[in-house]
Amino acid sequence: GLSFEDEDSAGDFLRDVSYFRLVKAYSLNLKNANGTYIDGVTFDGLKNLYLFDSKLRHLLIPLLERVEVNLRCRLSDYFCVKYGVLAYDDPDLFRDRAHHMEFTASVARILSRQNNPPFVQNFTSNYENGKLPFYALVEVLSFSDLSKFYKNMLNDDRRDFSTTYYGIKPSFLASWIWHLAIVRNVCAHYGRLYNVSYTIRPLLYKQYADEHVDNSKLFAT
Repeated sequence: GLSFEDEDSAGDFLRDVSYFRLVKAYSLNLKNANGTYIDGVTFDGLKNLYLFDSKLRHLLIPLLERVEVNLRCRLSDYFCVKYGVLAYDDPDLFRDRAHHMEFTASVARILSRQNNPPFVQNFTSNYENGKLPFYALVEVLSFSDLSKFYKNMLNDDRRDFSTTYYGIKPSFLASWIWHLAIVRNVCAHYGRLYNVSYTIRPLLYKQYADEHVDNSKLFAT
């Protein structure tokens, strides 16, 4: 039931994008219960949804970059000044020892990569114990790693950091950066943003809830 204005052009586009990536993802909610397309749905319509989604990702990526770089900077500043540049190895400075072990294991995997940037190789080769100071380590941590690091900080530190640097409660900051890390990964892997319901949802202030903003949708992001 899908109509085509130009089948040759559609074939060319599918050879660039793939049937599964385009049709399976962007035809959601555009079909009847029996699997046929709703009247009026065209291949060019699906293609335009895809191109819209691509432009949307390109708009979000520089904004997410600002958030991620800012979080790296401020988190390392807070932690290094308070505890020292190598204190991220101390499990007593975190809420959950098991989560801290996962973090240190992740750091070890990162440092063992053969394609690490020169600054990592410099620290591991020339400094005592080969450890990176936290202000350098954050540059190779993922947004997800940063989110998990913050969530596992001691309660007093989470509260102090979120209120001092961002003027918000720690529950909001933890929720926001966890959600943004998910959206950032979608963008990084060219995933679909359009018409997605997120399971990792950001907490919203009461006025947004009162206005019935759906925190599972990208508008809340």
